[in-house]
Amino acid sequence: MTQRARGRTLRPVPLSAAAVAAAVAAVLLAPVPADAAPLPGSCERSVHHEAGGQGLAGFTAGHSFTWTDVLAEGNAEPDARVREIQCLLRYRHEVAALDIDGWFGPLTRAAVVRFQEQTGLAADGVVGPDTWRVLRTKHWVEGRVMTFNLHMDEHAPADQAQLIADTKPQVVALQEACQSHLSDVWQRLRDLHQPYRVVTGYVRTRDGGDSNCPGQRYGQAMLVAYKGSDVVVDASGSVGYDTADPDYGERRGFQWIGTELHQQPTVLYNTHLTNDADTAGSEARRDQIAQLTAHMNTLTPGGRNLRGSVAAGDFNSVPGTREQEPLAAGGWHDADRGCPAACAPTLGERKFDYVWLRETSYPERPGLRVVPDSTGRWSDHRTAYTDLPRR
Repeated sequence: MTQRARGRTLRPVPLSAAAVAAAVAAVLLAPVPADAAPLPGSCERSVHHEAGGQGLAGFTAGHSFTWTDVLAEGNAEPDARVREIQCLLRYRHEVAALDIDGWFGPLTRAAVVRFQEQTGLAADGVVGPDTWRVLRTKHWVEGRVMTFNLHMDEHAPADQAQLIADTKPQVVALQEACQSHLSDVWQRLRDLHQPYRVVTGYVRTRDGGDSNCPGQRYGQAMLVAYKGSDVVVDASGSVGYDTADPDYGERRGFQWIGTELHQQPTVLYNTHLTNDADTAGSEARRDQIAQLTAHMNTLTPGGRNLRGSVAAGDFNSVPGTREQEPLAAGGWHDADRGCPAACAPTLGERKFDYVWLRETSYPERPGLRVVPDSTGRWSDHRTAYTDLPRR
C-alpha cells in the first residue's frame, strides 16, 4: 500500500520488532499535554474543572484548558483553543454572538477587546495568561442586575442558588431574606464555585410565632460578585420606612450599596414595599416610594455624592399606579421597555418586581428579562434581571 504526498510516492520502510517496540514505548512514556485528557463541559454550558496536580481550577467549555497560551488574530487553521475562547465569550460571559469556528478573526478580536474593557484588562485583543485567568474564573456577566424575592414557601435554597449561578448576575437584590436561609443560599453558591459577598440590610427581627424565619433577622440583602481580593462594596446602609404595613404593622425598608458596574462607581438600592391591597396599603406604598426616591436623589451625609443610579426590588405595585408617581417625578424610569402601557396585570400575573433606573444615568431602557419563565411576561416572586450598559 502506498501514500501520496505532494506528488511523490512514499513506500513503507520495514522496521524490526525492536524498533517497533521502542517507538511504542516512546509514545507511551511521552508527557501528556494538559489538554489531552477529555474535558467536561460543553460550548453552551461551561463547567468548573480542576486540573489534577497543576493547581488550576476554572471554567472550561470542553475544547481546551490552557491558561498560558498566547493567541491573537490571524491563526493559520482552526484551533481548539480559539473555539474555547469563542465559547466562553459567547455563552459564559455573553459578550458577543460569535460563530464557534476556531478562527481568530476580526469579530473574535473585537469580542476579546470588549471583554477586556469590561473587566479592566489591557484591551489589546490578545488572549494571554491574564485574559485566560479572567475568562476561566469570572462567574458573572458585567452589569447584570437581578431582583429576587426569596420567599421561602416557594423556593428551596438549592434551586435558588442554581438559578443565580445559571443567570450569572453581578449584583442580586434579595427580598424576604432570612438569616439562615440566606446563609444556605450563599454556601451553595460557594459550592458551585460562584462566590458572592453578602451585604445585609435587615430591618426587623421576626416574631417567634412567624412560620418563616422565627426569631431571626429578616429583610433585604444584596449579593455582589466577588472579584478575588478586590473591594467590591465601598459603602452601604439600611433605612426603615417611616410608614409601616397598615394591616400587620410590619416594618419594611430599603438598603443601598456603593460598588462598580463596568468599572464605574454605581449606587444600587434594594427594597420591598408593603403588600396590603386596600386603599391604606396603596397610600402606604406611595409614602414609602416617596421616602425611597428622596433618599436616592439626595446627597448623603459626609459630603460624598452617593445619589442612586439603580433601584431594584419587590414593589408590590403594578405599573402606572398613583403610588409610583414619586419615582417618575423624581427622574426614574423602569428598565422594562414595554412599561407602563403594556404592563397591565393579566390572568393573575402581576408585575411587582422592578429594576428602576435614573434617567440621567441610563437614558435608554435596556429591557427586563424574567427567569425561569417560558410563558409569563411579568415577575412576582420570579426572578427579573437587566443588563446595564456602560454609562
